Amino acid sequence: MKKSLLALAALTAIAGAASAQSSVTISGVIDIGVEHTSQGGATAGTATQVAASRMGTSNITFKGVEDLGSGMKASFTVSHEFTGDNGDASVPGGGTGWGNFGSSVGLSGGFGSVDIGNVFTTTFKAHQTPNGTKGGSSSHAYAVLEFDACEPTGGASTFNASAATAGASTAQCAHVFSRNTIQYNSPSIAGLTASLDVVLPETTGPGTSTVSHGHTFGLKYVAGPLDVRTAVDRGIGQSSDLVLVSASFDAGVAKLFANVENGQRRNTANAFSQNAFLIGARTPIGANGSVWAHYGVQSQGGSTAVGATDPSDKKVLGLGYQHKLSGRTTLYANYGKLSDAGNSDKDKTDVGVGVMHSF
Repeated sequence: MKKSLLALAALTAIAGAASAQSSVTISGVIDIGVEHTSQGGATAGTATQVAASRMGTSNITFKGVEDLGSGMKASFTVSHEFTGDNGDASVPGGGTGWGNFGSSVGLSGGFGSVDIGNVFTTTFKAHQTPNGTKGGSSSHAYAVLEFDACEPTGGASTFNASAATAGASTAQCAHVFSRNTIQYNSPSIAGLTASLDVVLPETTGPGTSTVSHGHTFGLKYVAGPLDVRTAVDRGIGQSSDLVLVSASFDAGVAKLFANVENGQRRNTANAFSQNAFLIGARTPIGANGSVWAHYGVQSQGGSTAVGATDPSDKKVLGLGYQHKLSGRTTLYANYGKLSDAGNSDKDKTDVGVGVMHSF
């Protein structure tokens, strides 16, 4: 009996040690607000509606980490975006399957980290990090920072729409996540980190590739209040390139940020170029509040495709206020205006309020 108790105690201790070396967490965001939008052109009109993800992105995320010893860890992420205002599991352009907001498995250690799957792209990290001022649903920063290389007629104009329908490489469509991707992030050396995304084509066998592929190289430098990032994307299937540089500086009384990018599509049937910039600032108000503003311009040129059917010379203005009720709950109000010189139907103004809760 004594031996049995000792054996049971030993097994319990081993199981406890194993579980202490691994963990699984559940987190997410629910962001819902009320928005009033007015639109110009042939489809002019106004609408007031409950809108999801006006400041953050509603999602539920599962993450796990296992300590393998010798400084190495294994990890996984499965994250799903949803529309919080109606509970729909599908989102525009994001797909309905689990992992539309990221799904990957990886290893990390002294060598850095390697993740494989549907990953958060190096390109979008460079887009997002400096500003974080999403704005209204029709006038957010992405309205000018997107790159429509996957849209030969200038059709879809959202990050995820291109990712879902064309499945192309990282910044070709400037989308947030990239499927079939191997991503490497180096360890930080004196504040400098390098990243590489390699996107492989979707296939069902030899000679059956169904989507484009490519690769992205990025650099990040962080030193105190300064954060500088760059990404260079090469889209093989779409014959496209994108180069972007972003920076932010936190001066205490205000955080200043800027993005500059140049995109080229070399496809002879649908060639065009695109330049864009975004500047802005965020200023704290008291202990729990902050105000922000951004202004951006996008210009395109080309004899065919987007250049002919949608010149897409866009301007965007965004203003907002955020107030933290706690570490997890934030109230916000924002205003945005999008002007499109090539299509007055896309001219929009929106104003709204909302609440975002993180768990």
